[in-house]
Amino acid sequence: MTDLAVRRRRRRRLSEAAMLRALPDLPRRMRRRAAIGASRLPRRLRRAVAAARRHTDAGLCRRWQLDGWENLHTSSAEGTLGYGRLLLVTPFGYWPLTLLAAALYCRPLMFAGDLTAVPGFIRQRLAAARPDPVPPITLASRTGTHVLVTADPDAGDGSTRTRFLDRVASPSERPAQLSLATNSPIVPLYVWPRGRPAGELVIRAGEAIVPSSSESVSDLTIRWVRDLEAMILAHPAFWPWSER
Repeated sequence: MTDLAVRRRRRRRLSEAAMLRALPDLPRRMRRRAAIGASRLPRRLRRAVAAARRHTDAGLCRRWQLDGWENLHTSSAEGTLGYGRLLLVTPFGYWPLTLLAAALYCRPLMFAGDLTAVPGFIRQRLAAARPDPVPPITLASRTGTHVLVTADPDAGDGSTRTRFLDRVASPSERPAQLSLATNSPIVPLYVWPRGRPAGELVIRAGEAIVPSSSESVSDLTIRWVRDLEAMILAHPAFWPWSER
């Protein structure tokens, strides 16, 4: 057995064990199928990113199916009609392509996340999508600029503690802090493979998470974590179980 096959089998075992803890009611056959998909996610993600690099913007748009995109236009909070949205990207599915989709479809755009782990050609697109000069985040939102931010459900960098899947997690509070500071709705973005034909993707904009004036950072943080959790439960094969 090759080293690659050993690593795949190990990822599949770890994924299935994690799913058993987090999704005990999921039928064994479905759990095994999802674990196989999750174990192949890193390789499929690399291939999807490499394929996206070879296509023009028009070619990508033909291969991508938009779902729920009306949430970018209909979401509003008191005093924010016509403002930009806070676009949230988490480590679900083909997350680097979620950033690329935002750069293509959501303009003007301001990126307020960490570019360290982002593939080079997507990093360049995000840099090109920034307004020049870059305005303060509050001003950006009020002038109709979308603010793109990345967040981890177990970043461990805040005071919020909440149940996430099978454990207590400490999610990033930055999306909630920015949302409350700009009074802008949080719109979660997700990307995963459509199936057939191969290479086509679903680009989903989730239902807007609209902040209220009485809401705390922790309360709003828990709301976006619950949205992510619901997406994972609906599509368990696109969550990196073995890495968590």
